[in-house]
Amino acid sequence: MSFSDAAQRADSPAGRVGRKFWWRVGCGLVALLVIAVLYDEAILRAVTGWPEHERSFFGVLTRLGEADWILYPALVLAAGGFLIRGLHLTYTTRWAAIVTSGIGWYIFIGVGAPSLVATIAKRLIGRARPMYLDETGALSFSPFTWDWSLAGFPSGHATTSFALAVTMTALLGIRWRWPLFAFAALIALSRVVTGMHYFTDVVAGAALGTFGAILVRDFFAARRFPIEMRNGLPTGRVAAPLSRFWSRLGKK
Repeated sequence: MSFSDAAQRADSPAGRVGRKFWWRVGCGLVALLVIAVLYDEAILRAVTGWPEHERSFFGVLTRLGEADWILYPALVLAAGGFLIRGLHLTYTTRWAAIVTSGIGWYIFIGVGAPSLVATIAKRLIGRARPMYLDETGALSFSPFTWDWSLAGFPSGHATTSFALAVTMTALLGIRWRWPLFAFAALIALSRVVTGMHYFTDVVAGAALGTFGAILVRDFFAARRFPIEMRNGLPTGRVAAPLSRFWSRLGKK
Protein backbone atom coordinates (compact mmCIF):
# COMPACT_ATOMS: atom_id res chain seq x y z
CA MET A 1 0.00 0.00 0.00
CA SER A 2 1.44 3.34 -1.04
CA PHE A 3 1.75 6.38 1.22
CA SER A 4 -1.05 8.15 -0.67
CA ASP A 5 -3.35 5.13 -0.18
CA ALA A 6 -2.58 5.09 3.54
CA ALA A 7 -3.26 8.81 3.83
CA GLN A 8 -6.55 8.44 1.98
CA ARG A 9 -7.62 5.59 4.24
CA ALA A 10 -6.73 7.59 7.35
CA ASP A 11 -8.89 10.46 6.09
CA SER A 12 -11.86 8.19 5.36
CA PRO A 13 -14.94 8.24 7.64
CA ALA A 14 -13.79 5.00 9.30
CA GLY A 15 -10.31 6.47 9.80
CA ARG A 16 -11.72 9.61 11.39
CA VAL A 17 -13.89 7.54 13.73
CA GLY A 18 -10.85 5.49 14.68
CA ARG A 19 -8.80 8.58 15.44
CA LYS A 20 -11.63 10.03 17.52
CA PHE A 21 -11.93 6.79 19.47
CA TRP A 22 -8.23 6.61 20.32
CA TRP A 23 -8.17 10.33 21.11
CA ARG A 24 -10.93 9.77 23.65
CA VAL A 25 -9.15 6.73 25.09
CA GLY A 26 -5.98 8.78 25.47
CA CYS A 27 -7.82 11.67 27.12
CA GLY A 28 -9.56 9.22 29.45
CA LEU A 29 -6.26 7.68 30.53
CA VAL A 30 -4.74 11.10 31.16
CA ALA A 31 -7.81 12.09 33.21
CA LEU A 32 -7.51 8.89 35.26
CA LEU A 33 -3.85 9.62 35.96
CA VAL A 34 -4.63 13.17 37.08
CA ILE A 35 -7.43 11.96 39.37
CA ALA A 36 -5.17 9.25 40.75
CA VAL A 37 -2.45 11.74 41.61
CA LEU A 38 -4.77 14.34 43.12
CA TYR A 39 -7.68 12.46 44.66
CA ASP A 40 -7.23 8.68 44.95
CA GLU A 41 -5.72 8.76 48.41
CA ALA A 42 -8.18 11.37 49.73
CA ILE A 43 -11.23 9.50 48.42
CA LEU A 44 -9.97 6.20 49.82
CA ARG A 45 -9.34 7.61 53.30
CA ALA A 46 -12.72 9.37 53.30
CA VAL A 47 -14.88 6.35 52.43
CA THR A 48 -12.92 3.82 54.50
CA GLY A 49 -13.58 6.12 57.45
CA TRP A 50 -17.34 5.69 57.20
CA PRO A 51 -19.18 4.15 60.22
CA GLU A 52 -18.73 0.41 60.63
CA HIS A 53 -22.39 -0.47 59.97
CA GLU A 54 -22.25 1.32 56.61
CA ARG A 55 -19.00 -0.37 55.65
CA SER A 56 -20.38 -3.79 56.63
CA PHE A 57 -23.29 -3.28 54.21
CA PHE A 58 -20.84 -2.66 51.36
CA GLY A 59 -18.83 -5.65 52.54
CA VAL A 60 -21.84 -7.87 51.86
CA LEU A 61 -22.70 -6.09 48.62
CA THR A 62 -19.20 -6.47 47.17
CA ARG A 63 -19.65 -10.24 46.86
CA LEU A 64 -22.23 -9.65 44.11
CA GLY A 65 -19.52 -8.17 41.91
CA GLU A 66 -17.77 -11.50 41.51
CA ALA A 67 -18.22 -13.14 38.13
CA ASP A 68 -18.78 -16.74 39.20
CA TRP A 69 -22.41 -16.35 40.31
CA ILE A 70 -23.18 -14.91 36.84
CA LEU A 71 -21.00 -17.01 34.55
CA TYR A 72 -21.75 -20.47 35.97
CA PRO A 73 -25.56 -20.19 35.68
CA ALA A 74 -25.18 -18.59 32.23
CA LEU A 75 -23.00 -21.48 31.10
CA VAL A 76 -25.55 -23.96 32.47
CA LEU A 77 -28.27 -22.20 30.46
CA ALA A 78 -26.13 -22.21 27.35
CA ALA A 79 -25.10 -25.84 27.60
CA GLY A 80 -28.48 -27.07 28.90
CA GLY A 81 -30.42 -25.43 26.11
CA PHE A 82 -27.98 -26.85 23.56
CA LEU A 83 -28.34 -30.39 24.91
CA ILE A 84 -32.13 -30.27 25.23
CA ARG A 85 -32.58 -29.15 21.65
CA GLY A 86 -31.16 -32.52 20.54
CA LEU A 87 -34.04 -34.43 22.11
CA HIS A 88 -37.30 -35.32 20.39
CA LEU A 89 -39.33 -32.24 21.27
CA THR A 90 -42.22 -30.28 19.90
CA TYR A 91 -41.36 -27.36 17.65
CA THR A 92 -42.21 -24.80 20.36
CA THR A 93 -40.18 -26.56 23.05
CA ARG A 94 -37.22 -26.92 20.71
CA TRP A 95 -37.47 -23.22 19.88
CA ALA A 96 -37.49 -22.38 23.60
CA ALA A 97 -34.40 -24.54 24.15
CA ILE A 98 -32.53 -22.80 21.33
CA VAL A 99 -33.48 -19.37 22.66
CA THR A 100 -32.51 -20.29 26.22
CA SER A 101 -29.14 -21.49 24.99
CA GLY A 102 -28.66 -18.26 23.01
CA ILE A 103 -29.45 -16.10 26.03
CA GLY A 104 -27.04 -18.13 28.13
CA TRP A 105 -24.22 -17.65 25.63
CA TYR A 106 -24.99 -13.95 25.33
CA ILE A 107 -24.78 -13.40 29.09
CA PHE A 108 -21.70 -15.61 29.41
CA ILE A 109 -19.77 -13.78 26.68
CA GLY A 110 -21.16 -10.32 27.46
CA VAL A 111 -19.96 -10.51 31.07
CA GLY A 112 -17.11 -12.99 30.69
CA ALA A 113 -15.18 -11.31 27.86
CA PRO A 114 -14.70 -7.91 29.59
CA SER A 115 -13.96 -9.69 32.88
CA LEU A 116 -11.27 -11.78 31.19
CA VAL A 117 -9.69 -8.64 29.70
CA ALA A 118 -9.70 -7.02 33.16
CA THR A 119 -8.07 -10.09 34.70
CA ILE A 120 -5.27 -10.03 32.14
CA ALA A 121 -4.84 -6.25 32.23
CA LYS A 122 -4.56 -6.01 36.00
CA ARG A 123 -1.74 -8.56 36.02
CA LEU A 124 0.08 -6.82 33.20
CA ILE A 125 -0.25 -3.40 34.87
CA GLY A 126 0.37 -4.54 38.44
CA ARG A 127 -0.92 -1.60 40.44
CA ALA A 128 -0.60 -2.16 44.17
CA ARG A 129 -3.84 -2.25 46.12
CA PRO A 130 -4.63 0.25 48.91
CA MET A 131 -3.23 -2.08 51.57
CA TYR A 132 0.21 -0.79 50.48
CA LEU A 133 -0.80 2.89 50.54
CA ASP A 134 1.23 3.88 53.60
CA GLU A 135 4.21 1.84 52.42
CA THR A 136 4.49 2.68 48.72
CA GLY A 137 1.88 5.36 47.98
CA ALA A 138 -1.11 5.29 45.65
CA LEU A 139 0.91 4.98 42.44
CA SER A 140 3.00 1.87 42.91
CA PHE A 141 3.30 -0.61 40.04
CA SER A 142 4.79 -4.08 39.65
CA PRO A 143 3.98 -5.13 36.07
CA PHE A 144 3.56 -8.77 35.05
CA THR A 145 2.58 -9.98 38.51
CA TRP A 146 0.58 -12.97 39.76
CA ASP A 147 0.22 -11.51 43.26
CA TRP A 148 -3.45 -10.51 43.71
CA SER A 149 -2.46 -7.73 46.12
CA LEU A 150 -0.48 -6.10 43.31
CA ALA A 151 -3.25 -6.47 40.72
CA GLY A 152 -5.54 -3.57 41.45
CA PHE A 153 -6.08 -1.79 38.12
CA PRO A 154 -8.70 -2.10 36.72
CA SER A 155 -11.25 -3.41 39.23
CA GLY A 156 -12.63 -6.78 38.18
CA HIS A 157 -15.77 -6.33 40.28
CA ALA A 158 -16.55 -2.99 38.61
CA THR A 159 -15.89 -4.49 35.19
CA THR A 160 -18.21 -7.43 35.87
CA SER A 161 -21.04 -5.38 37.37
CA PHE A 162 -21.12 -2.78 34.58
CA ALA A 163 -20.84 -5.47 31.89
CA LEU A 164 -23.81 -7.21 33.50
CA ALA A 165 -25.77 -3.93 33.51
CA VAL A 166 -25.23 -3.45 29.76
CA THR A 167 -25.99 -7.09 28.98
CA MET A 168 -29.19 -7.29 31.01
CA THR A 169 -30.42 -3.89 29.78
CA ALA A 170 -30.26 -5.26 26.25
CA LEU A 171 -32.23 -8.36 27.27
CA LEU A 172 -34.80 -6.80 29.61
CA GLY A 173 -35.31 -3.45 27.92
CA ILE A 174 -34.07 0.11 28.23
CA ARG A 175 -36.43 0.89 31.14
CA TRP A 176 -34.22 -1.31 33.34
CA ARG A 177 -31.05 0.65 32.68
CA TRP A 178 -31.21 2.94 35.71
CA PRO A 179 -31.76 0.23 38.36
CA LEU A 180 -29.12 -1.98 36.73
CA PHE A 181 -26.50 0.75 36.46
CA ALA A 182 -27.28 2.03 39.97
CA PHE A 183 -26.70 -1.50 41.26
CA ALA A 184 -23.42 -1.67 39.30
CA ALA A 185 -22.30 1.69 40.72
CA LEU A 186 -22.96 0.51 44.29
CA ILE A 187 -20.86 -2.59 43.72
CA ALA A 188 -18.07 -0.47 42.25
CA LEU A 189 -18.25 1.88 45.25
CA SER A 190 -18.10 -1.10 47.60
CA ARG A 191 -14.61 -1.92 46.32
CA VAL A 192 -13.35 1.46 47.51
CA VAL A 193 -15.28 1.39 50.79
CA THR A 194 -13.86 -2.03 51.67
CA GLY A 195 -10.35 -0.82 50.89
CA MET A 196 -9.73 -3.21 48.00
CA HIS A 197 -9.39 -0.61 45.22
CA TYR A 198 -8.74 3.04 44.55
CA PHE A 199 -11.39 5.22 42.92
CA THR A 200 -9.59 5.23 39.57
CA ASP A 201 -9.45 1.41 39.62
CA VAL A 202 -13.24 1.19 39.70
CA VAL A 203 -13.70 3.99 37.14
CA ALA A 204 -11.43 2.13 34.72
CA GLY A 205 -13.26 -1.13 35.46
CA ALA A 206 -16.64 0.49 34.88
CA ALA A 207 -15.49 1.88 31.52
CA LEU A 208 -13.99 -1.45 30.46
CA GLY A 209 -17.11 -3.39 31.47
CA THR A 210 -19.45 -0.94 29.75
CA PHE A 211 -17.66 -0.65 26.43
CA GLY A 212 -16.62 -4.29 26.34
CA ALA A 213 -20.22 -5.41 26.85
CA ILE A 214 -21.41 -2.92 24.21
CA LEU A 215 -19.08 -4.55 21.67
CA VAL A 216 -20.47 -7.98 22.54
CA ARG A 217 -24.03 -6.60 22.44
CA ASP A 218 -23.51 -5.14 18.99
CA PHE A 219 -22.01 -8.41 17.75
CA PHE A 220 -25.11 -10.34 18.82
CA ALA A 221 -27.49 -7.58 17.69
CA ALA A 222 -26.00 -7.66 14.19
CA ARG A 223 -27.07 -11.30 14.04
CA ARG A 224 -30.47 -10.46 15.59
CA PHE A 225 -30.25 -13.23 18.17
CA PRO A 226 -31.08 -13.20 21.00
CA ILE A 227 -31.24 -9.38 20.81
CA GLU A 228 -31.58 -6.82 18.06
CA MET A 229 -31.46 -3.04 17.64
CA ARG A 230 -34.68 -1.11 17.09
CA ASN A 231 -34.55 2.63 16.55
CA GLY A 232 -30.99 2.59 17.82
CA LEU A 233 -31.89 0.85 21.07
CA PRO A 234 -31.20 -2.78 22.01
CA THR A 235 -34.16 -5.03 22.70
CA GLY A 236 -34.41 -8.67 23.66
CA ARG A 237 -36.53 -9.82 20.73
CA VAL A 238 -37.02 -13.30 22.23
CA ALA A 239 -37.38 -12.44 25.92
CA ALA A 240 -41.14 -11.78 25.88
CA PRO A 241 -42.20 -14.90 23.89
CA LEU A 242 -39.81 -17.05 25.93
CA SER A 243 -41.32 -15.72 29.15
CA ARG A 244 -44.82 -16.54 27.88
CA PHE A 245 -43.68 -20.05 26.95
CA TRP A 246 -42.30 -20.83 30.41
CA SER A 247 -45.37 -19.24 32.01
CA ARG A 248 -47.71 -21.52 30.04
CA LEU A 249 -45.49 -24.51 30.81
CA GLY A 250 -45.64 -23.77 34.52
CA LYS A 251 -49.45 -23.73 34.48
CA LYS A 252 -49.73 -27.21 32.95
